[in-house]
Amino acid sequence: MGGVDHHDWLVGKYATIIRGKKWYWGLFTHLLEMALVNAWLFYRLVHRKNALDLVDFRHAVTVTYLKLDIGSPNIGRPMEYSSSQLRVIPDIRFDGIGHMIVKRSTQKRCVRAKCNGKPKTYCVKCRVTPCMKCFVPFHKK
Repeated sequence: MGGVDHHDWLVGKYATIIRGKKWYWGLFTHLLEMALVNAWLFYRLVHRKNALDLVDFRHAVTVTYLKLDIGSPNIGRPMEYSSSQLRVIPDIRFDGIGHMIVKRSTQKRCVRAKCNGKPKTYCVKCRVTPCMKCFVPFHKK
């Protein structure tokens, strides 16, 4: 009786119960719950004094994933170009890790509001289209 029982108790404490017809759905959701509890335990090791409790941590992770725009590209008229800066989560936009500029075959408008460029480049991580001169200022605070 020790770590495994405590971990199993934490997994079952706020478990999401979704019924489905597929046999593997319960296994999949349980694995996600276990991964989330493991992530919270590591988070607690790093942030000893200011650590969130498990419910708040689950809420923060859920909100972060819901804010990600990973759906299909929008069809129809484009939105306001300055609002595309707001669609990128600031934690991702300003972290300075993994932002690479890559060429594409189609041409789109630059993300920055004051720029009139139409580059054939985009940021792999943010999935936005800055031109070469706007790439660094877009990722700086």
